[in-house]
Amino acid sequence: MECLSPVKGDIERFILFLTRNREDAKELMAETVARCFEHFDAVRHKQAFKSYAMTTARRLFYENQKKKNREIHITTEELDTIFDTGISPEHSMEASLLYKAIGTLPDMQQEAIILTEIMGYSLKETATIQRSTVAAVKVRIYRAKKALYVQLSDSYSR
Repeated sequence: MECLSPVKGDIERFILFLTRNREDAKELMAETVARCFEHFDAVRHKQAFKSYAMTTARRLFYENQKKKNREIHITTEELDTIFDTGISPEHSMEASLLYKAIGTLPDMQQEAIILTEIMGYSLKETATIQRSTVAAVKVRIYRAKKALYVQLSDSYSR
């Protein structure tokens, strides 16, 4: 704990910069501290603890990102093939606006909308993929649709 106390603020700021989300930052900080204490004997000098903790946080962050990407990984080519049915340029523009709007949603809402509305997964399948409940998925979809409605209605009123 005496190694962590002087550098805790720096590590928290770094983690917040990585995650850009306070809830994710709290989880990652807890995971980082746990991992650092599990492998504390790998730190040879007290001065090296900050660097070790930052490296651990970064590695954990990217491991978590890889896990998320493995769970749902949709490339732009796949999205293009979904909408590549000979649609008119006008509809293509609308699809482009829709995907830009979806891109602004929080990650879990993006996943829920893409899985259920675009890819056709059931609510139960989406809940399994997101490791949550069907009720949570319904809430995410509702909030996502509400946010999309606001964004897209603003786009069309301009």
